[in-house]
Amino acid sequence: MHRFSLAVAFALFASAPALAADARAGRAKAATICQGCHGMDGLSKHPEAPNIAGQIENYLAKTLHQYRSGERQNEMMTIAAKELMDAEIENLAAYYAAITAIDDQVGRLLQTLKDTGQDENTIILFTSDHGDMLGSHGMRRKRKPHEESAGVPGILRWPARIPQGRAVDTLFSHVDMPATLLGLAGLPVPRHMQGADLSRVALGQTTAGPEAVLLQILVPFRPDQITTPWRGIVTERHTYARYENAPWVLFDNQRDPWQMTNLATDPAHGELRAGLDAKLTALMAAKRDAWSFNRHQFVEEDARLYGSKTFHTVDEYLAWADANGQRVP
Repeated sequence: MHRFSLAVAFALFASAPALAADARAGRAKAATICQGCHGMDGLSKHPEAPNIAGQIENYLAKTLHQYRSGERQNEMMTIAAKELMDAEIENLAAYYAAITAIDDQVGRLLQTLKDTGQDENTIILFTSDHGDMLGSHGMRRKRKPHEESAGVPGILRWPARIPQGRAVDTLFSHVDMPATLLGLAGLPVPRHMQGADLSRVALGQTTAGPEAVLLQILVPFRPDQITTPWRGIVTERHTYARYENAPWVLFDNQRDPWQMTNLATDPAHGELRAGLDAKLTALMAAKRDAWSFNRHQFVEEDARLYGSKTFHTVDEYLAWADANGQRVP
């Protein structure tokens, strides 16, 4: 899910060397680009936010030091756990390094467009397929409805047409990207496309957009701590996700921007939850989604679904695996 940040991307990428320098210095500023960036400068949508990633890194380093120095020697801390702690710190550093690399290379691309005279009339969409929890809420990696995982950049740049320095909160998801880019290019959007054409939002002509966007996880993935498929929606104010038979999380992003209070099972919010359930059901139907599409086999683990050939559906893969004697847990 993306908030459609119609800031001209030049304001972000022209300063790529500065962002890269921050990352190399161990700051989290550059990393926020892939964790829910909603603004033109690569910062979180909440500028007063504490340096969460830095706190995680400091906590891990402090805890590891305590174990190594013997301060916490009476606790059950195995060699394997120490190695895991080292790995998590290394993963965090690697994440920042990846952001630094992206900043540098996008900066090079933009400079090449300028040098070749193609800068003014090239449409650029900067985005990502997902964010990363990086330890927030005690979670890691992706596939979560939380903002750190589901919120990613939605930055459009087209100096010839898109107003510069403008950011809006219009909801913008992956399915909207093809239709929006076709609209910007002046091409017709095929009727079978599910996404909304938000080109008028990009051009500064309106801020109207979808009432809600759909979040989908159809199969479990244990490395990401996801053992049950789920669906969710994000509206202008709320994030709501549920399993087929039970609610999971409900956050009021206006009152609780850090999503610290889960209202999903709070009786006082039963009416709100019922309304969001109705919206989710309607959106699933509109997108031709259904709970029956869920599969509980671990088809994505160990590259099962992608490692042998291209499959268009999970059922197609399961039939192939069965025919080829491959066990799918």
